[in-house]
Amino acid sequence: MKTPELSIIIPTIDYLGRKTRIDAIVATLSSQNIAESPAEVIVVDNSPNHKNYRENSENSTKIIREPAVGLNYARNAGIKAAAGNIIAFLDDDVIPSKTWLASLIRAHKLSDTLCVGGPVTIEDWNRVVIPKWFSEYFLRFIIPSKFPQLAGRIKEPYYLIGANMSFKKEVFSNYGFFDTNLDRRGGCLLSGGDVEFMIRLKPENIFYEPLAAVSTKITQERLTKRYFIRRLFWQAVSDARIIKKHGLERFYDRPEIFISAGFTSLLFKTLRGKLFFQTLCMMIRIMTFKTASIFNL
Repeated sequence: MKTPELSIIIPTIDYLGRKTRIDAIVATLSSQNIAESPAEVIVVDNSPNHKNYRENSENSTKIIREPAVGLNYARNAGIKAAAGNIIAFLDDDVIPSKTWLASLIRAHKLSDTLCVGGPVTIEDWNRVVIPKWFSEYFLRFIIPSKFPQLAGRIKEPYYLIGANMSFKKEVFSNYGFFDTNLDRRGGCLLSGGDVEFMIRLKPENIFYEPLAAVSTKITQERLTKRYFIRRLFWQAVSDARIIKKHGLERFYDRPEIFISAGFTSLLFKTLRGKLFFQTLCMMIRIMTFKTASIFNL
């Protein structure tokens, strides 16, 4: 078998429960496989309760198990099992576009490119019951609310997220693995392992490719006030850990974690707009960030 050009890693916390969706991802990828640039798919089952699975010889999908629970543990296990020169990551609830595979490989052939990612769009967004208090502010804690229209280098990693990102394999030899101190597990919503890793790279090594798009679904359970209070709390803890490691220079959300002119202006704007729940979440984030920074949470 020819060595794969691309290894596609799909971490999942519940392989059996999400198998139908994962099979749909694999089917979409199989239809895109390019003869001169073959790809392999590695599903990392991160459930502590499941046994190992044998490799599926029908669709060349490897299914491996990572017993240490956490998204970044699963990502790192996939990296170690990967044979491709390029390693891509997809969430277990996305569907790649028809141009995803070819455009990703093409972008990685550009000089000095070490990281490539694309947009994440929402499937059937018009069918979701959106609460009155929901705004673009909350959407960006699920996926970025806006993506660039044109391909090119990006100054900050904000537009690239772990649901749809890829790296040259050599990057992990030179920059290490994903930080498991930013691992989302169980009821803990720590996040930012994707952004933190991209901060390690030079901006000129990061490329955005709009044709490498994926789509995802947002469940109604994630559009609740309880979810976003927890989400903003853990976002603040994640912010504190990332800044402790890298400093403020390339942190993308500086105006929202310090009391500054920018934060005060945004706060008054939300109050004038009677966006009271958004105001509460903004205060939760900034106060939790200060607490996490002081007490090294």
